[in-house]
Amino acid sequence: MSPPGIPWKLVAIAAAVVACCCVGSCGVLLLAGAAGEAPSSGGTGAGGALVGSWQHGSLSSLVQFRDYKTGDWLPPSGTGHHLELRAGGACEQSMLIQSSIGSCTTTIFAVDETCDWDFDGQTLTLELGAGVAHSKRSCGGESEKTTATLARVLRYRVRLEDGSMTLIDEAGRESRFTRD
Repeated sequence: MSPPGIPWKLVAIAAAVVACCCVGSCGVLLLAGAAGEAPSSGGTGAGGALVGSWQHGSLSSLVQFRDYKTGDWLPPSGTGHHLELRAGGACEQSMLIQSSIGSCTTTIFAVDETCDWDFDGQTLTLELGAGVAHSKRSCGGESEKTTATLARVLRYRVRLEDGSMTLIDEAGRESRFTRD
């Protein structure tokens, strides 16, 4: 859930930008996955159950920091990953990471320009075109930059249960998505 009046996709982008500035490795944060061959047509047959808008993420509600200089509350820390799988094989993917601590907030937002998908009954394949990652940091001298992301192909094993979709990458890491 994003702060009132701010779309969660924008919040997620901002967090990703901040992490990129502080960590200096947007590619590692945003481009996790495995490369491979392009998928065939998607969103039909076995993939029909996956069609729709999915969301994965978290928001730190237990710990929120105040800017020690101004006393103002900093934005919450959290992550967001939006994945919309459309019938016919087109898709949309965007990610947001935001981290606030001390008097510093870092935000990174990434969106893929094009996205196609296919599902063979067990494996979801996402063919992601080049996109853009925007990062912003509010500490140590404000910094803001936009970086191009690379085209890539990601593959996940899929587990559907209780209205959720769990994507399992080739390293065995799981991400549980719920419908928007």
